[in-house]
Amino acid sequence: PDWVKDWDKSLKEKDDDPSDVIALKRFLNGDEEYKKRCFKVMPELVDGPLPVRLLAPKNREFQLEFEDFMATSYSQQPAAGDLCPVMCLTLDLVTSSTIRGLVAIFRRNMPRITVDFACIIDPNENDQPSCVLGLWRMDHINGEDYPELPDRYVEDVVNPDELDSIRASILVNRMSMRDVMSQKALSSLP
Repeated sequence: PDWVKDWDKSLKEKDDDPSDVIALKRFLNGDEEYKKRCFKVMPELVDGPLPVRLLAPKNREFQLEFEDFMATSYSQQPAAGDLCPVMCLTLDLVTSSTIRGLVAIFRRNMPRITVDFACIIDPNENDQPSCVLGLWRMDHINGEDYPELPDRYVEDVVNPDELDSIRASILVNRMSMRDVMSQKALSSLP
C-alpha cells in the first residue's frame, strides 16, 4: 500500500485503522515465526489434467512453512528514493524431494493448468484480525517463455540493493539480461 513509507513510523497501529490494515501492520511488524504462522496461501485448481487434479489440495488454506518440507525466510529492504520498502519471501523449493517431484508434475502440465490463488494473513486467534493480501490466477502458463533472470545472490553483477528491481524489470519485459550486463559494463568505465 502507498501508506507504507518505512518499516517504523508508518506501521504503528492507529485507533481508526480498519481491521485489515491492523492485520497487515501486525504481520509486517511481527517476527519471522509470527509471519510463518500467519501467512497462508489458498490455491483452487480451476482446470487441469487428471494427474494434477488428483494432487491438488482440496479447498483448503495452508501455511507456506512446513517443517522439513518447504523452508521459508523473510527479509526487509528499506525504502529507496520514491520506491516503497520491500518485503521478500524466499521459498526453498529445492531441498525437499517431495516438492521437487510435485514441481516436475506441475511444470510439464503448466500449459494445461488454471489455478486461482489467494494470499491471506490469518493468525488463527479469535481476537486477531485477518486480511486478504492478494488474489491472482495462473492460466495456461508456458514456462518456455520465461525470461532468464540473474541469480539473486550474485553480487558482482550489480549492487544487491538494485538486483530485485532489475529482476522485476526483466519480468515485465523492460530489460533483458544482456541489458543488465551492458549497463554493468558501462558503469564500470572510467
